[in-house]
Amino acid sequence: MYVEIEENKGEGMVRLRDITDDFYVLDEKNYAIIGQRDKKKFQLGD
Repeated sequence: MYVEIEENKGEGMVRLRDITDDFYVLDEKNYAIIGQRDKKKFQLGD
């Protein structure tokens, strides 16, 4: 996942395996990743 911090315009990549609060799967159709347990969703443009 590619992220940007708006306050200082810092940007970079976060590996999905490094997000440890849930197991995320890719939803290619909606350009999103969705947590299997909590259903937390990160979508393109968030």
